[in-house]
Amino acid sequence: MLHSFVNVGVNLEDVHIVCAIHGGIDLYFDKLMQKYPGVLFSFYEDTRHDKVYISSIRPHILRKHFTAYPSLSEEVVMYHDCDIAFTKPLQLPENVYTDDTCYLSDTISYIGHDYIKSKGDEVLEAMCNIVGIDKETLETNEKNSGGAQYIMKGIDKYFWYDVENDCTRLFKNITELNKKITPQKEENYNPLQIWCADMWGVLWNLWKRNKETKIIPELDFSWSVSGKDLWHKHAIYHNAGVTEKNPELFFKGRYISKMPDLNLEVDNNTCSYKYYKLIQQAL
Repeated sequence: MLHSFVNVGVNLEDVHIVCAIHGGIDLYFDKLMQKYPGVLFSFYEDTRHDKVYISSIRPHILRKHFTAYPSLSEEVVMYHDCDIAFTKPLQLPENVYTDDTCYLSDTISYIGHDYIKSKGDEVLEAMCNIVGIDKETLETNEKNSGGAQYIMKGIDKYFWYDVENDCTRLFKNITELNKKITPQKEENYNPLQIWCADMWGVLWNLWKRNKETKIIPELDFSWSVSGKDLWHKHAIYHNAGVTEKNPELFFKGRYISKMPDLNLEVDNNTCSYKYYKLIQQAL
């Protein structure tokens, strides 16, 4: 990620890397700090009371980070996962930096109102009740149901506190609901992808705070499985979509506790290949 930032001219002094501590800070971060001077690396203890939902770590440590740096609530902040890369400079309309709207990547197909409703009215109603938002707000904002990469404004520690609580409750309650209703559905029924709970937590808490959201094409992104022609079409690449069932692609899950091998054979017709080339350069 940071290597791609340097490639496209991002000012590293604008970059905050926010990390959770589990038993200590990996020594590799010392190398990263030396290699990328200017980046602010922050580390926070994982003190969640409920750790059943892995991704709740994100709002948890962001709450702590926004507590440590309260001036961030007055900034225009781009929030994203660590498994992205910029393939070219991100060119955004000038109003993105000056208005009050929050801008998002297009994730309508897997977090929008219609997607949730397709899993059953009981799922939609349960999710709305958990977060305390009405179904009409979701339906009205179907075309604004973005996520993954966010440009956010006026966000403070209390926002992240609510996101952490809501996404944890969503994950736990809807996981149980999925178990209950799935056997009653048709054979080809696929339950709601509740691993996206933190995305609903972020989006719906923006709406609860009367924040306008808008999806813009400049934040469109490619995936690992995308054809290589999309690498330079979109400025953002998201290293996701690969499982162990895709041996021809780079699978990040193999390298949670070790560095990637540098002699892998990756399908050169995919964006995954382009990303792997970035990894080779960075290492």
